[in-house]
Amino acid sequence: MLPVVGYTEKVPQLTIDPVEVSKAFFVELEALASPSNLGTYTVTLKDGMQASIPCYQVSNYTIWGATAMILSEFNEIISPIRQ
Repeated sequence: MLPVVGYTEKVPQLTIDPVEVSKAFFVELEALASPSNLGTYTVTLKDGMQASIPCYQVSNYTIWGATAMILSEFNEIISPIRQ
């Protein structure tokens, strides 16, 4: 996986791999920075145990797993720029 961050003045047309991604959508940077959009997501593990993991809850979507970890690191990198 290679996360890429870019900027464009036009909304790009996205093509997703349905094996890897169920849906693509856009999120404002401010939404990712807002503590009110941080939450937890409960997953059921293979052994039946449940685990609560950090996630973003934005625009009626729950962003969790590797994507949430990448976004969290991205937020840390750009947080000094926001100040």
